[in-house]
Amino acid sequence: MCGLPDTFAQYLYSQGWLIVDFVLRRVLKVKRFFILFFAVVFTAVIAAGFSACDADKGGTSSTAVSSDDTVDYGCVLPEIKWGETVTVLALENDGYHLAQWAPEETNDEPVNDATYERNALIKDRYDITIAAIYRDSYDSIIEAIDNEANVFSGAFDVASAAIHYLATSPASQGLLYDLNSVNSLAGVDYLDLSGQWWDQAAVRDLSIAHALFYATGDVCVTDNTATWAIYYNKDIANDNGIENLYQTVRDGDWTLDKMYTYAKGATVLVGTQMDFTADTDDTWGIVAESYDTLATMLGCAQPMSVKDENDIPQFRIKEERNLEVFDRVLSMLLDGSHVGMADFFGSWNSGVYVTKTEIFTNGHALFYYGALSAVDSELMRNAEIHYGILPMPKADELQTEYSSSGTVYHLTAVSIPISVEKKLPCTVFALEAMAFYGRELVTDEYYEVTLKNKRFTDDDSPEMLDIIVSNRTYDLSTVYNWGDALYMYTTQLGNKNNTLVSAADTYLPKMEVDRDAAVEAIKAFE
Repeated sequence: MCGLPDTFAQYLYSQGWLIVDFVLRRVLKVKRFFILFFAVVFTAVIAAGFSACDADKGGTSSTAVSSDDTVDYGCVLPEIKWGETVTVLALENDGYHLAQWAPEETNDEPVNDATYERNALIKDRYDITIAAIYRDSYDSIIEAIDNEANVFSGAFDVASAAIHYLATSPASQGLLYDLNSVNSLAGVDYLDLSGQWWDQAAVRDLSIAHALFYATGDVCVTDNTATWAIYYNKDIANDNGIENLYQTVRDGDWTLDKMYTYAKGATVLVGTQMDFTADTDDTWGIVAESYDTLATMLGCAQPMSVKDENDIPQFRIKEERNLEVFDRVLSMLLDGSHVGMADFFGSWNSGVYVTKTEIFTNGHALFYYGALSAVDSELMRNAEIHYGILPMPKADELQTEYSSSGTVYHLTAVSIPISVEKKLPCTVFALEAMAFYGRELVTDEYYEVTLKNKRFTDDDSPEMLDIIVSNRTYDLSTVYNWGDALYMYTTQLGNKNNTLVSAADTYLPKMEVDRDAAVEAIKAFE
């Protein structure tokens, strides 16, 4: 140590944790519990070196690192000991829905154990216990919020649910705090919605009249799992001489027309008509479901509404660009010779969506639409095919950036019910801490360890995942389902005919009425 220049030694000491973290997590895949141990040892060794150098110089060391020092992640929240429990109302569902809030013990599952560690850190540093109570459906969660607004029992402090359910009931009834003003209401400045640990696209897109009732980001992982993408069979792509699609994405050339062209070229008909069964011998160019009509439009950067200078949504369904892109999307998805649309072979709850996945995992489809959660299914985990992941295709070369969306039925957001009064400062504090330390401890375990390193086996898919997650957008028309807008495109698909112009004339008046009612309700609670 004494042979090192002072500035370099100081740099090593100041960056020691980062170096240890990078080597152990990215190279050796060591869990964070052990990383913390190694970090303490590493910094203690460096500190001892400084002491020796100071002694050689005849000075005394002013730096001491004790073995019980905790890692400083850079959180700006004050070190307050609250002595409180903050309870999250959440969906009782397998996997991440339970693992992302308040696991009671470790079980060697990355997200579960990282969340357990996050909560332990919050308990140790701020004396806040993160707890959870569960309901078996989103409707039950909404009902609990409604009931709590009448009794103020204090049963829960944070409510989490899919954004569609939060938007279509309590927000419009004034049962949730406006997160843009909750700091001032609580007399604090703890919640920093500009922080990277909050999804900035959600903060931007989900507000109305500058009020924001729910947010998402690193506070949970089921925002990412609900994000839509395109999976593709590498073996079929190679057999058909298809270009390196990862490079196509990098070059900005991954478009709707290119996807459709490759799908048609890869289709193989064995019998007299394409067979949509799990053991088919045919090869589909694309397998899809009705929701993919909307997901493709949003991937083509064609939301139904955009906001004006007053943060009020304005509808753009009949804009020429939207109509032109929709015509191409619908034409592709209605091509039954190359696209296996599951809904044309049975109702959505009849098992045809599972069949769609089986066709892909059995190696009989080039492209497959799905959420990131698809990779956690038993079918995808056990698939013997080589598959990769791509962002949703652009509409064409006029679209500058890729665009992703999450299914509003499942993408999780958090909110604070108005029933939280005396505990509001602590609840705001806890929500910020959960999001901040979620970014530091939990998101990596899902995103880096589970998705990038376990579910995908190539070096390119992680880059694609970054593009998918970092380009997510939201459309308030579908989040709130104004005028039944959520089903406008899928109805066109079901009718197998493009009558969007006349359909829009029917939908728009009701959409405008519902939007105006939402805006008025929001302004009434300012």
